[in-house]
Amino acid sequence: MALPAFTMSELLGAGVHFGHRNFRWNPRLKSYIFGTRNGIHVIDLQQTVPLLYTALAAVEATTARGGRVLFVGTRPNAQQIIKEAALSCGQYYINHRWLGGLLTNWKTVGQSIKRLRELQEQFAASEAVQAQIAELKAKATPENPVDLSGIKDPMSHLTKKERLMRTRERANLDRVLGGIMTMAGLPDLVVVLSVKEDKIAVDEATRLGIPVIGIVDTNADSEGVTYVVPGNDDSSRALSLYTRLFAESVKSGTALHQQMAAAQPQAAEGNAGRAPRSKAQTTVTLSKAAQAVVAADAAAEAAVPAQA
Repeated sequence: MALPAFTMSELLGAGVHFGHRNFRWNPRLKSYIFGTRNGIHVIDLQQTVPLLYTALAAVEATTARGGRVLFVGTRPNAQQIIKEAALSCGQYYINHRWLGGLLTNWKTVGQSIKRLRELQEQFAASEAVQAQIAELKAKATPENPVDLSGIKDPMSHLTKKERLMRTRERANLDRVLGGIMTMAGLPDLVVVLSVKEDKIAVDEATRLGIPVIGIVDTNADSEGVTYVVPGNDDSSRALSLYTRLFAESVKSGTALHQQMAAAQPQAAEGNAGRAPRSKAQTTVTLSKAAQAVVAADAAAEAAVPAQA
C-alpha cells in the first residue's frame, strides 16, 4: 500500500497557503511563513508538503498496528466534513464541542457513553414495537381484531414529559459523544483540524502522551503538537483536502493491518511441527515514510529506559 498522493497545486487550489492578517500571528510560526501579501501572511508550502506527508505516514503506521485514530474538528464549517471523513474510514470523531476531561477523565466519560447506549437501545426497542403494532393494525379486520396483549412497549410506562426529557438527553449525548460511542478506549493518535480552536484537545492528549497531528495556522501555537502541519484551518476546501488525505491514509493502514492478520494464521499452519517464527517474519511492508515514523517511535521508546 502507498500513502495518498497530492501536489502543491492541489494545496494552492484549496487555499492552504493563506494565513491570517500579519497583526494576528504567533511568533512561533515565523519559520513557516513565506512572506506577506496584502497584509496577509502566506504559508510556505515547501515546508507544508513534507510535513503533511510525515503526518499521513504517522496515520498509516498507527492504523497498520491496529491503533485508533480520533478526528477533532469543532468549527461549524468542519463539523460535517470531519464526520463524513471519520465514518468513511471507520474511525472516531468529535465535531460538536470538546468536553473538558474527555481524555484525561475517560472513566467518567465512559459512564456517559454507557448511558447513551442504554438510551439508544430503549428507543430502538420502542420504535420496533411501535412498527410491529402499526403493521398488525394494518392487517386487522373486524373478524380478526388486533391482539396486543403479548406486545409491550418498554417505554410505555413513561409520561409524555418523561419521554420528551429522555429524547432531549439522548440528542445531547449523541451530539457530543456520538462519534466516540464505539471507541473502546483512549485513541492512539489524535488529528486536530484547528489547533487554535481545539487547544484543550491538544493539551489533554499531550498530558497523556498521545501523539497529535495538528493543522497549525499562523495565529496558532504549535506547542504540544507532535506532527505540525502548517496550513489554513479556516477554508472548507482546505479542511476537505486534509480529511480526505487522512481518511485515505487510515484505509491504507487498515488494509495493511488486515493483511498482517491474515498472514499470521497462514504462517502458523505452514509452520506446524517447526520451530516458531518471529513476529517480524509475518509482518507486511509499510510505506517508506511510515517505516521512518515507526523507527522514530522505537528509538524514542528505547531512549526512555536508557535515560532512567
